[in-house]
Amino acid sequence: MQDLSTGELRELGNYESAWNLEWSSDGRVLVFSAGPHESQQVYGYDLVNGTTTVLAQGNQPSLARP
Repeated sequence: MQDLSTGELRELGNYESAWNLEWSSDGRVLVFSAGPHESQQVYGYDLVNGTTTVLAQGNQPSLARP
Protein backbone atom coordinates (compact mmCIF):
# COMPACT_ATOMS: atom_id res chain seq x y z
CA MET A 1 0.00 0.00 0.00
CA GLN A 2 1.21 3.56 -0.64
CA ASP A 3 0.59 6.54 1.66
CA LEU A 4 -0.68 9.29 -0.63
CA SER A 5 0.60 12.14 1.54
CA THR A 6 4.19 10.88 1.94
CA GLY A 7 4.57 8.42 -0.94
CA GLU A 8 5.86 5.87 1.58
CA LEU A 9 5.20 2.22 0.69
CA ARG A 10 3.91 -0.06 3.44
CA GLU A 11 3.93 -3.86 3.31
CA LEU A 12 0.72 -5.24 4.82
CA GLY A 13 1.76 -8.89 4.72
CA ASN A 14 1.24 -11.83 2.40
CA TYR A 15 -2.33 -12.97 1.85
CA GLU A 16 -3.71 -15.51 -0.58
CA SER A 17 -6.43 -14.10 -2.84
CA ALA A 18 -7.08 -10.83 -0.98
CA TRP A 19 -10.29 -9.14 -2.15
CA ASN A 20 -13.34 -7.13 -1.04
CA LEU A 21 -11.13 -4.38 0.38
CA GLU A 22 -13.06 -1.75 2.34
CA TRP A 23 -12.06 1.06 4.69
CA SER A 24 -13.51 1.59 8.15
CA SER A 25 -15.53 4.78 8.48
CA ASP A 26 -12.62 6.55 10.24
CA GLY A 27 -10.10 5.47 7.55
CA ARG A 28 -7.91 3.81 10.16
CA VAL A 29 -8.57 0.14 9.32
CA LEU A 30 -8.46 -1.66 5.99
CA VAL A 31 -10.88 -4.60 6.06
CA PHE A 32 -10.56 -7.41 3.50
CA SER A 33 -11.07 -11.11 2.96
CA ALA A 34 -8.27 -13.51 2.06
CA GLY A 35 -7.33 -17.16 2.01
CA PRO A 36 -8.19 -20.26 0.06
CA HIS A 37 -11.77 -20.35 -1.20
CA GLU A 38 -12.88 -23.00 1.29
CA SER A 39 -11.39 -21.22 4.32
CA GLN A 40 -11.57 -17.47 3.72
CA GLN A 41 -11.20 -15.13 6.67
CA VAL A 42 -12.00 -11.45 7.11
CA TYR A 43 -9.05 -9.38 8.34
CA GLY A 44 -8.68 -5.89 9.69
CA TYR A 45 -5.34 -4.13 9.21
CA ASP A 46 -4.90 -1.18 11.59
CA LEU A 47 -2.81 1.41 9.76
CA VAL A 48 -1.96 3.33 12.93
CA ASN A 49 -0.35 0.50 14.90
CA GLY A 50 0.44 -1.88 12.00
CA THR A 51 -1.41 -4.91 13.34
CA THR A 52 -3.63 -7.40 11.57
CA THR A 53 -6.59 -9.02 13.31
CA VAL A 54 -8.86 -11.83 12.13
CA LEU A 55 -12.36 -10.37 12.43
CA ALA A 56 -14.51 -13.23 11.13
CA GLN A 57 -14.62 -16.45 9.15
CA GLY A 58 -15.89 -16.10 5.59
CA ASN A 59 -15.66 -13.46 2.88
CA GLN A 60 -18.08 -10.69 3.80
CA PRO A 61 -16.00 -7.69 5.06
CA SER A 62 -19.04 -5.44 5.05
CA LEU A 63 -20.53 -7.63 7.80
CA ALA A 64 -17.41 -7.57 9.98
CA ARG A 65 -16.34 -3.92 10.04
CA PRO A 66 -14.59 -2.89 13.27
